[in-house]
Amino acid sequence: MLAVTTVSLGGPLPASAAPTEDKLSTLLSFNPGSTESEVMDTLLLQAHEEGSTIEAVLDEAYQEVVDAYGPGVNANYSVMSGSIVMDKSLTVAQRKGDVFYSDSNKYVVNHGHTGSYSGTHTITEAPGHGWQSRNTNYKNVAVASGAVMMRVETSQTKRNAAGHYAYHSLKGKNYDSNFWNSRKSNWTDMNCSKLVWAAYWKQNIDIDANKGYGVYPIDIKNSKLTVTYKTIR
Repeated sequence: MLAVTTVSLGGPLPASAAPTEDKLSTLLSFNPGSTESEVMDTLLLQAHEEGSTIEAVLDEAYQEVVDAYGPGVNANYSVMSGSIVMDKSLTVAQRKGDVFYSDSNKYVVNHGHTGSYSGTHTITEAPGHGWQSRNTNYKNVAVASGAVMMRVETSQTKRNAAGHYAYHSLKGKNYDSNFWNSRKSNWTDMNCSKLVWAAYWKQNIDIDANKGYGVYPIDIKNSKLTVTYKTIR
C-alpha cells in the first residue's frame, strides 16, 4: 500500500498538496469500472518501465486529471456532475472522420463521452462498461445539451482513413476501464476516448490535448486539432 502524506482536509487543496489516498481516489473516479488493485497494478508497471516510483507516477497521473478537468478536482475526489440530462440527439456530420464530445454523468463525475463519425451518418463508439464498441446510427447516441461536433484539422484523406479504420477495426472491442494509461496500453480493448484517439493515431495524428499518460474524453475536446463547428442545444 502507498504511504500517505498527512495534509489537512479543511477544504479544496492545491493539486500538489493532496495526500496520496486522495490522489488515488480521484484517479479511480475518472477511470470508471477500474478497481483499486487494477489501477495499482498499472501504476506499478508504469513505474517499473520508467525506473520510477509508484508515488511519482501517481502524482503525474493525478495532475493530468486536475489539469484536464479543472480546479473542482480536489480532496473531495471528483468533479461532481450535478444534473446532466442526456436527452439530445446528434445530427449528420459535415464529413467522415468528424468527432463529438458531450458532458456525461453516467459515472457520477462529469467524465464526458466522445465518439467518431466513421461515416456522416454512422458513429463508432465505446458506449461504456459492460458494452463492446460498436457502429451505430447517429440517432442512437444520446448526448447532453451543449455537446459539440468537431472536425479534425487535417486532410480529408486522413479523416476518411481514420473513419474507415474506426468502422472496420475498432468495433467489437471489450471496454477498457483504464483511461489513465491509454497511450501505453494495447488496443485489444477500447474506451470512448481511446477509440477516437486511436483512429487518428493510426494516421500519425495525435488528438490528445496534453499528451499525458491518459486520453480522457475532455482531451479530445481540448485538442488544438479539433475545431467545433456545431453545438447541440
